[in-house]
Amino acid sequence: MRLRVVGHKHYILSGGRSYFKGISIQDDAPKQLVSRSARKFWHNYLDYTDLKQAHAVIIIHEKQIIAFFRYILHNAQLTAIGTWVAPKYRRLGLAARMWVHVLTRAKVNEIGVYTASKEGEKLTKKIASLYPDIVWTDY
Repeated sequence: MRLRVVGHKHYILSGGRSYFKGISIQDDAPKQLVSRSARKFWHNYLDYTDLKQAHAVIIIHEKQIIAFFRYILHNAQLTAIGTWVAPKYRRLGLAARMWVHVLTRAKVNEIGVYTASKEGEKLTKKIASLYPDIVWTDY
């Protein structure tokens, strides 16, 4: 598994039609290159207009994206846009690994996050306990 941080110019965040070209998102259905949930998750990002501060951490395994964490980083404030892990790779700590990867490398004073699931809430509580000096804001 390979973990990479990509910026707004990367095709994954550009919003262009070819942003999945050459790489697919892990899915149980072999006919689909991109799962419906992952596509919906990525397309929700298009609502954000300030792409220059947009970043993502992606985990690639066997030429497929199996996990991603998207965020906006501006003036030491991180706004979490979403974390997704392919079902086959859940409960392996990949989501926490991506968050820690960002927080150990970026200067972050405040994090704004909205959790849409109980697992997401558990994840943010776990990460918040590792970084008590960062102010966490729930949306």
